Parts: sequence; C-alpha cells; structure tokens
Amino acid sequence: MDKGEKPFRYEAMWKSHPNFDEFVLKNWSPSNSFSASLNSLAVNLKKWNNDVFGNVFKRKRKVLNRINGIQKASTYGRNPFLKDLEQQLVTELEEILNQEETLCLQKSRQNWIVDRDRNTRYYHTKTAIRRKKNRILKLRKSDGQWCDQQERVMEMVMNFFKALYQEENGNCTFLNTIFTFPELRKDLKDVLSIPPSYTQIQKALFDIRSLKVLREDGFPALFYKENWNVIKGSFIPFILQLWHNPRIIESINQTLVTLIPKVPNPEFVSQFRPIALVMLLIRPSLKL
Repeated sequence: MDKGEKPFRYEAMWKSHPNFDEFVLKNWSPSNSFSASLNSLAVNLKKWNNDVFGNVFKRKRKVLNRINGIQKASTYGRNPFLKDLEQQLVTELEEILNQEETLCLQKSRQNWIVDRDRNTRYYHTKTAIRRKKNRILKLRKSDGQWCDQQERVMEMVMNFFKALYQEENGNCTFLNTIFTFPELRKDLKDVLSIPPSYTQIQKALFDIRSLKVLREDGFPALFYKENWNVIKGSFIPFILQLWHNPRIIESINQTLVTLIPKVPNPEFVSQFRPIALVMLLIRPSLKL
C-alpha cells in the first residue's frame, strides 16, 4: 500500500563525511527536550543531506565521468596536472563506493557482507525483493474477488482490524480466585525502586542492534552509539525522567503499526497480523 510522504531516515553513510560530527554537535540542542532535539536534528539533517552530502549515485557517476575524461585526454601525452587530478578523483571514488556499500547494506537490512567485497548488486537485489514483499498491492474481498484499488485496499484493512479489536458488548464472566501473593520485603522493594545507573542505561542502549529496524522517528540505535558523547548529556536525564514518571511515555510515544504475513502468499486481510514498532527512544527504559 502507499506509505504516503517519505519519512526521515538516518543514513549510516553520513558518518563518513568529514564535517558530519561537527554538524551534529552544532545542531544538537541540549536545552530542549530530548524528543524535540531529535526532531530538530532530523529536519536539519535532511537539508544537510540535500545541500552538502548529496546523492551518492549521482556523485559516483560524476566522478566516473571525470576520470574517463582524464584517461581519454592522457592518450595525447603525459600531463602531470591531470595525473594528480586523476589520483584525487580515484581517492574520492573509493570513498563514494564505501558510502554506496553502506547505503545498500542498510537498505537491504543485512548484517554481513558477501565475501567481504563490494557486492552492491546483491544488496540492490535484496532491497528490491524486500520492498516487493512488503507491499500489499491487492487483496481478496469476502466474496473472493480481487481488489487492487489502493484506497479500497486500505479501507478493507482498516475495517477488518477495527472490527477485530473493538470492544465487545456482553457480560463477561470473571473467575473468583482465592490466590494471594506474598508481599515483598521492604529491602527488596527498595532495591527495585533504585533508579538505573549511567552504566545500566548505556548498556541497555548499546545492546540494541544498530540497524535492525528503524523506528518512527527515523533514528536507529547506530546514531545513538556513534554520537554518544554528544547526546548522552540529554539522553541519560531523559531515561531517568521516564523511570520516575512512566506516564511521559504516553505523550511522546509514536507507535508504528505494520502488517506481517501469517502465510507465504497472503491473499486475505485475515492472513496478516499487526505488530507495533515502539520508538527506539523508550526501548532502553523497557530493558532496565
């Protein structure tokens, strides 16, 4: 189905840019709330990507064309200037190819590299397969007829799950239990109420897989790990704030609901199950 406007996504290849660390440091706002700082940084990163970093594929084509032009010109005689320029462009191309490899690896969501070489065709293929598999182009209606109109397909999905999860009217029978649970001793209660330490919070974050799944805000765990020295001064107090007042989660959480097939080739809405992707921001607090 159509996902609407393309959301922000942090690109791992940005880290290779020589000015990236300085840009993050300059555009991070520790005086704001942590979620507000992330949102502001996301806006600035999108602009920086367009204005400074640029499209990696266009940059590669441009450098390759310049190298080809120099190599053609070298047939007319040796030129020290062109030779030095070619070497500079080859170095730049190597950097661009590394960035392209990182981008393709991230898009394919693979966590290993084939034969440790630059097999970008493999990653492009994996990405194309994943995108095709993840899209719902058509569904069968209750009468068995196919529906391929996107608005109608979305309506079918919404109506099905609304009906499935709506509150049922009727009397519910509750079991009367006589079980009682022993009360915790005061010393154990005190231990459980101790706020997490700096080390515990950092470990909970760093235990999250770097690029496995992106959350609603577009920042994977990799961003937090690579920029820990910049964001830790805001992140640690934020997690402690959630610890002392869990109700804050309700005001900041943006859960992304996606559909997962129950069978290899689903045709009906009932053959999908919804899962909720929780914001990475609150995952460390859930692990503590």
